[in-house]
Amino acid sequence: MITMKLRVATLHPDKIDEYERLHNEIPEMNIKHIREAGYAKLQIFRQGLQLMMYLEWDSTTEIPDRFVDEEVEAAWHRLTEPCFSRTWEEVPMIFSLDQPRINGYVVF
Repeated sequence: MITMKLRVATLHPDKIDEYERLHNEIPEMNIKHIREAGYAKLQIFRQGLQLMMYLEWDSTTEIPDRFVDEEVEAAWHRLTEPCFSRTWEEVPMIFSLDQPRINGYVVF
């Protein structure tokens, strides 16, 4: 089963170029961690200072006993966190064209 999520964050005005540069140079180990965690899709969009992250997680592809190098993850967060004026927050879904309906009401 695929679970979709949307997250938003805000950048500091002077950190846009740095944040984008970091994402053009993501270490392979970070990519490996993301894929092994079951993420089939992870996309980040930017409009001005606003970031939007779209995620698709597939529990059937997650490697349960995977090795996560905590130092690699911590290093990535040390690089990216100073770029944020407001860090990632999950956005609740309020409508989906695909959601089932009962008597006209969306069923979540």
